[in-house]
Amino acid sequence: MISVVALTLVIGVLENTFGVPNASAAYLLAVVAAGDPTVFRRRASSATAAAAICWIVGKDNDVFHPGPGGMLVKDLMAHFGLVQGGVSQRAETLMKAAGFERSGPRWNLQLG
Repeated sequence: MISVVALTLVIGVLENTFGVPNASAAYLLAVVAAGDPTVFRRRASSATAAAAICWIVGKDNDVFHPGPGGMLVKDLMAHFGLVQGGVSQRAETLMKAAGFERSGPRWNLQLG
């Protein structure tokens, strides 16, 4: 299960780092849990799940770029104490559980 600590991290990252309201994360978590609640019972760490939620919301809001107002994915991962990959793969699992469709190389997300 994704921990309360991880959810607190998600909210802090979204509001303080991305400037994105946490309603996007809350909506995403609700849709994922409704689509496939077992996705949060897997072996993946809470930090990876929390980073994946932030990655999804960040991608949806075009946050990841090196220019002004952007950030790099590696910086997001460092925020959660993660060094190596797994975030985008975990995000894909969560998006599939939520029922989002992939349209070409991008996911068709409209979280807000």
